[in-house]
Amino acid sequence: MKVLLMMPPCPPGMTYPSSVHPRFFPPLGIGYIAAILEKKGYEVRIADLYLQKWETAFPVLRREQYDIIGISAIFPSRTGVHALIKLAAKLQPRAKLLLGGPFATVMADRLAALPQVTAVTVGEGETTVPDLADALRDGRDLASVKGIVYRDGERVVRTESRPFIEDLDSLPFPAFHLYDLKSYLKFQPGNFNVVHQFFRDLVSGRRWAPVLTTRSCDFKCQFCAVQITCGSKARSRSGKNVADEFEHLHKVYGYRDIFLQDAAFPVGSPLSNELCEQLLKRGLRINWSTNARADMVTPGSLRLIKEAGCSYLLYGMESGSPGILRDINKQESLEQIIEAIVRSHEAGIKVGVHILVGYPGETEETVEETIRVLKTVRKYIHTLYVRPLMVFPGTPLYQKVLGKGQLQEEDFYRPSRRFFIPYTSERSWETLNAWGRRIQDAVKPFNFMKRASDLMRTRGFFK
Repeated sequence: MKVLLMMPPCPPGMTYPSSVHPRFFPPLGIGYIAAILEKKGYEVRIADLYLQKWETAFPVLRREQYDIIGISAIFPSRTGVHALIKLAAKLQPRAKLLLGGPFATVMADRLAALPQVTAVTVGEGETTVPDLADALRDGRDLASVKGIVYRDGERVVRTESRPFIEDLDSLPFPAFHLYDLKSYLKFQPGNFNVVHQFFRDLVSGRRWAPVLTTRSCDFKCQFCAVQITCGSKARSRSGKNVADEFEHLHKVYGYRDIFLQDAAFPVGSPLSNELCEQLLKRGLRINWSTNARADMVTPGSLRLIKEAGCSYLLYGMESGSPGILRDINKQESLEQIIEAIVRSHEAGIKVGVHILVGYPGETEETVEETIRVLKTVRKYIHTLYVRPLMVFPGTPLYQKVLGKGQLQEEDFYRPSRRFFIPYTSERSWETLNAWGRRIQDAVKPFNFMKRASDLMRTRGFFK
């Protein structure tokens, strides 16, 4: 059977905001599923059209006939998901249409009710999609497939939940050979920050590969969407298995730069220590970066990851207001975050800081608190990311917003020209813009190159 796995393109009549980063590297979700399907004997194609123009979908869907088409549905591309469902059904009427991903998981019942959709997978797809594909190939009743939602006549049926994958080392590496790897270094003006991409492609020429070492997170920040598809308990691979993937990406595809896409890579954990030991033992000189929690790092763990090639850590400070951090349920103190920033800088690791503007309860006073805190560590910060708070379906913040009646589920489901839905019930978009500009203008890195880098990375949200 022939299977096509797709990331939707930018739909007709919509342009992504200039602040949306270009696609630096392949999406891991469909890469994992493709690798497993191939091992089971399926003929698989990948079409990552995310941020591409709508017209790119036509040649992909007309190239050959597919038995199964799987669409990866993330929240920002929900409008493209709706459009692609209709187009795929029109151009590939014999194909079974499957949906998966965070947006599909949260909106499974609604999406499964669409006449074009065969089934929606809920949660992790690496075991569900192959089982579902086998059922479709063999004519088996879909009720026997765990972890899906499908339509049976006029009824929408939700099958028994599928347990999360505990042994992550058992998964094959994502099918990088199925991606158009050159497209991730292609200069494509139109939908995003062309200056930043031009510099990356033509001046630095660096290619980044994504790797995921853990799934989910044990912490419960109210705005975070990582637990939607991966559950509330963090699971991790072994350091050896991750080092094997580093080595595979380097030797087979030539990658020398890797970004760990974990919600918060556990610096200093057994995973982290074993990974570093393996990289040093093998002599793998690979530059890597990741997100991290401030309460996990120690001077010793920072020295070890630096020695093993880590050059950059991004900390989610989110706010300089202790009250807002409590409301977010950050479970980190400002003192811990400040200490981690300083220690990382002293260890020779570049530091990024992420700030959210407009969390419920944000005021002029809390913005000033954030500015005051950032000024105390500005000389240690390499990059500053300032973002308006976005609401993602399925998060605790989403439930809070729905409970107050400020937004409805329909606002998050239906097609829209809005890439994200910001939280503007308390403050206007103009106020959020003004607050973001104030933070950026007040906390400037010390040299021109760092300032230019920050502007390129954050340009578009606050003009």
